[in-house]
Amino acid sequence: MTTADMPSRNGKLIDLLKTHGKLICVLATVSIVLVCGWPPYAAPRTFADSAGYLTYTTARPPVFGVIARTLGPTYLLTVLQFLVSVAAWGLLGYLLCGVFGVIVLAVLSLSMPVLQWDHMVLSESMSISLCAASLALTVILLRNWRKRYLVAWCIIVAMFAFTRPTNLYFVPFLGIPFLFRGRRQLLSTGLFLAALFVSGNIYLAIYSAGIQRQTITNVIMMRILTSPANTSDLALSGMPTNEVVMGFAGKHHLANVQALCELSPEYHDWITTTGGAAYKRWLVCHPRNYVEAWNQLMARIDKVNESYARTIELRQISWHLVHFYIRIDPPPSLWVLGICVPILSYVFLKKLTPISLMIVPLMIGTVAQAFVGYHGDAIEVNRHLILASILYRVTFFAVLCSAVEIGSEIYKARTSMQTADADGAVLDKTGLA
Repeated sequence: MTTADMPSRNGKLIDLLKTHGKLICVLATVSIVLVCGWPPYAAPRTFADSAGYLTYTTARPPVFGVIARTLGPTYLLTVLQFLVSVAAWGLLGYLLCGVFGVIVLAVLSLSMPVLQWDHMVLSESMSISLCAASLALTVILLRNWRKRYLVAWCIIVAMFAFTRPTNLYFVPFLGIPFLFRGRRQLLSTGLFLAALFVSGNIYLAIYSAGIQRQTITNVIMMRILTSPANTSDLALSGMPTNEVVMGFAGKHHLANVQALCELSPEYHDWITTTGGAAYKRWLVCHPRNYVEAWNQLMARIDKVNESYARTIELRQISWHLVHFYIRIDPPPSLWVLGICVPILSYVFLKKLTPISLMIVPLMIGTVAQAFVGYHGDAIEVNRHLILASILYRVTFFAVLCSAVEIGSEIYKARTSMQTADADGAVLDKTGLA
């Protein structure tokens, strides 16, 4: 190659970077994530709950069960969960903040609190990944309404809803951004989400009633019977408070649930008929329950379920990234201020950008996940709050991305006005105006 060829080669390289620079950066980031986080060759870890997914049962939502039974507790299941996680978080990051977003959320997906679930036969991994994918497809629909995107959105959101019971209480909030779009978009998404929410609750009422009675009884033994005020409230709804029932105060676990139902027929009759509905009404109607769930989320926001991670083999980088996961935890006062970003978007840009539209559903969804995650069971609370903890961080990142987007739009508008004014001044001087 001669010296004369160097400028042309350099020029082609520069043109390539200008044209495909973002794609190259994204591919490079994803490649690094795949290399750094690729799971060691080992079968995924199974737990007592894994049996409910590996054997045919209707007691749990079906999506992860179908996947687990199809692939079995094999290395292929681990790889699939890892690849779905990388794809979902990478797509969401790119839609929120381009290449920088891919880097941030890819690093988040590599951190131990998120990555560890890929190595287990539990529904958390698919649940977290499908949540990210649902958010990403919602942003895509807000930016570019197309029938094929709507179909993809419906499929992914439905899969997310039927992966874990608590996910049903997040999906309705994905319809909030479409309140600010056309009637067709609102009707299409609203009717689908309503049908999904109703059908999901019917499924749980029919097939998961036994599990719900067990988890509610755990809560009653550990949180209701140990509190005179709570006991009094539910006694008004018919909950027995005899000596046998009160003797189980502070206990938990399946063996105690079964013992309580056997030793107290009155309690068994109540919990199998009206007890579940009474407990849910009490939760919704007492403001202190919302405050308690929020406080518990804040107290456990940096809990990373380390006891699970210690049972599997993870890449060392995942343990190092725990510090990154913990540090993207803003104080609640700053997090709540994120609600101002959509207002700023409307005031300064005269429109609501897709990312700003996502902030309110993310905030409400985070609180809802904390509420159902904490009050849904009294054991393994840190694990049940993991999705709320991740959503809390994603919400804050979306707020930052939206603020940057709004600032960028304002800067572009002012620069354009200044350029137009300068061009007008030139025309005036030359007499061509």
